[in-house]
Amino acid sequence: NIEHEKVAPAQPPKFEEPKAEAKIEEAPQEDVLLNVAPKKANWDLKRDVEKKLEKLERRTQRAILEIMQQQEAQRMQQEGAAD
Repeated sequence: NIEHEKVAPAQPPKFEEPKAEAKIEEAPQEDVLLNVAPKKANWDLKRDVEKKLEKLERRTQRAILEIMQQQEAQRMQQEGAAD
């Protein structure tokens, strides 16, 4: 008789969702950000980039001046040709 060798169908164990003791939504947003980010995150970046930004600003101003001079020269040339 094979019936005595039959095994009962497997039953999956019951799964219970773990419950969090403290919800993230309940914690103030400011506290969460303070724990993750350092107090002065970019002070070293500002220090390192400041010289480069000054140089870039000078180049930008020089390029704007050059463009304005070219436009002025072009306008004067057009006025001279129109006369």
